[in-house]
Parts: sequence; C-alpha cells; structure tokens
Amino acid sequence: LFGGQGNNITKDGHNYENFFNDLYHVKIDISEGKKVTIEWEELFTEGPIPSKRASHACCVYKDRYMFIIAGEGYVEGFEERLNQSTKNKQAAAKGDEEDEEYLCHPKNDVWYYDTVVNKWHKLELQKEAEFSPRFVHKADIFGDFIIVFGGLRNYHNAAGDVSVLSMFGA
Repeated sequence: LFGGQGNNITKDGHNYENFFNDLYHVKIDISEGKKVTIEWEELFTEGPIPSKRASHACCVYKDRYMFIIAGEGYVEGFEERLNQSTKNKQAAAKGDEEDEEYLCHPKNDVWYYDTVVNKWHKLELQKEAEFSPRFVHKADIFGDFIIVFGGLRNYHNAAGDVSVLSMFGA
C-alpha cells in the first residue's frame, strides 16, 4: 500500500488536504484452525521516493515491481511553504477559489518499487510530454505493457485517452 489521503489539516484558518507517501505491506497468516491473522508493516527505503499523493493508479509487474502512476498532490515545495511563518502561509494560500487548481496538482510521473531490493526508481519516460498529468485513472498490466486509461486532468476536465507504457528497455 502506497500513499493516499488522510484527514485534512487546518492551518491559519485554511483547510488543506493531507497526502502521504508511506509504504506498507501486509502479512496474512491463516492457521490450521482457520484463524486469520493480519499484520501491517511499514517499509522504509533508501534513496528517492515518490512525492506524497493520492488518487494514483497502482499495478504489479512480474510479481516483483509495484508501479505508481500519476495521481494528485501538491506542487513541489508547497508543504514547506505551509510550515513557514503565518505571513508566508497566507501568501502561499492565495484564496479558496484560486487554490483548487493550485492545490489539486495532477502528476504525470511513473515510479516503481522493487520488492526484492526494497528501493524506489523513477521511470524515465521517453515521451513524457505525451503522457498527460491525471488522477483517479485506471492502470493495468497487459503482457509487457501498462495500459493507462482516463481519469481527471483537474476537477472540471476528464481525460478520455489511453496511454501505453512499454516495459521494453525499462
């Protein structure tokens, strides 16, 4: 399980989404007596990790790689500005109506987590400009391809396109 969205945060009278970029795995044990035990464990990795996000797509390739595709989150550096002084926070939050497009920042990056070496890698897209930012979309594996469909480009603009990410050479 990667990332997601939790309870909102209120700072200086403004309400902000609370995004995560933590990583968990679950251990499920079924004993002979049919008793089910579920244990969640947070995984900690070295090196770069995907930015905090929600509404991303996730799929698994060859039972080893977990792909995180696009999603929504804040623009880079926004959370740091929230932690600055009250005056700077108010400058960072321009106003509720303007904030929607600023705060709902769709992403178009692709990351994969290698379960064997416990490390994240950012997938460099050869034609990144052709893969438009999106969130609440669908992605699935078909052979050596990830098929990405639909989603939203922002709260008012649906994406009806299909993108194909090839694993050849990746």
